[in-house]
Amino acid sequence: MGRAGDDSRTGRGRGAWARLAPHAAGLAIGAVYVAVLLATAKDVGFARDEGFYFTAAEQYQHWFEAVAKDGKAAVKRDLVDRYWRVNSEHPPLMKILFGASWKVFAKKLHWMSESTAFRFPGMLMAALLLYLVVVFTTSVSDLRTGVFAALALALLPRFFYHAHLDCFDVPITTMWFATAAAFWKSLRSWKWAIACGPIWGLALATKLNAFFIPAVLLLFWAIRYAAEFGLSGDRPGAAPGSTGGRGRIRLPGIPLAFFAMIVIGPLVLLALWPWLWFDTIQRFGGYMGFHQHHPYYNIEYFGYTWFQPPFPFSYPFVMTLITIPFVTSVLAFVGMGDRLVASLRRMLPGIAPLPLETLERERDLKGLNLFLALNLLVPILIIAWPSTPIFGGTKHWMPAWPYIAMFAGFGFRA
Repeated sequence: MGRAGDDSRTGRGRGAWARLAPHAAGLAIGAVYVAVLLATAKDVGFARDEGFYFTAAEQYQHWFEAVAKDGKAAVKRDLVDRYWRVNSEHPPLMKILFGASWKVFAKKLHWMSESTAFRFPGMLMAALLLYLVVVFTTSVSDLRTGVFAALALALLPRFFYHAHLDCFDVPITTMWFATAAAFWKSLRSWKWAIACGPIWGLALATKLNAFFIPAVLLLFWAIRYAAEFGLSGDRPGAAPGSTGGRGRIRLPGIPLAFFAMIVIGPLVLLALWPWLWFDTIQRFGGYMGFHQHHPYYNIEYFGYTWFQPPFPFSYPFVMTLITIPFVTSVLAFVGMGDRLVASLRRMLPGIAPLPLETLERERDLKGLNLFLALNLLVPILIIAWPSTPIFGGTKHWMPAWPYIAMFAGFGFRA
């Protein structure tokens, strides 16, 4: 009796550790990464964009100080315009965090230099992404796959560089991944469906890329459930839409997450961006118009300098391959092949049947390959479009990188 009780307690303990292990591993990797970023920050010179964001972050902090002194006066249009006009072509979330970090860690506590304090929130966003990669990858595979995927991402040279900066590229990569992961979980949980709303709202408040996220998720949903758009039923003569009638068109239910995103997401953006509190439509249109008519910068590609479109379609694909470590790319392709084979074995059990446990897991993961592939490809395809301005190199399709790392994790596991 006592031995059975001990085994039961051990089983519960192991179950609790299995649930906690991905979080512990993700937090540990993130903490080490932040420490390395802080230790190497002084060696990374300032990128051109950082100067604009330093200034904007400081101005936004002055507005918050004005709110603390006189809240009613600070929300009037003249003061809002004075402080929030600066860099109004980009959403506010990271600049708010940059400024808060500067105020606390540099000005009050004197723990960091001013430049490092401005950069610190971006480092934390990189750590958060590594944590999310471990946890999400583990949830669809196992812990070693999740840990390897996070390390593969952390050690990408371009990611390591950008993780130091007072910029938005790593943060929007984090928010894209967080939104996508929440959506995947929302397919089985209404709580995660509701959570998609504020998470996407934070993504909207981070960078313009966030507007593409619902399109990717909608495309996934449409393809994933395409079979449910077909004709069904076996009762002749039944009216369209009746239960069981032949010729009935059955549409899959629209995921709750889309409604939460549409309703909550824009409200989060509006709440965080005082610049939009006045002349909302006009100012939002100005924000979108700035990026729609963004100037073209020259880009050199295989010895030829491009000044205007059409740009080469191959650019982001080739640049991805030559800026990611070779072993990571190889493992990513191996992982893609392994996931494809597993899916084919699930769909064609007569050819190469899977073990029962593996088969059940693959059924739970139905659609995962498509989900990861779309989130990987769409950010790259946006830049590959010949008329898209190329003015920032590989950072502009950085949201694809966590999914490359995940496939590398699958390859490592295989």
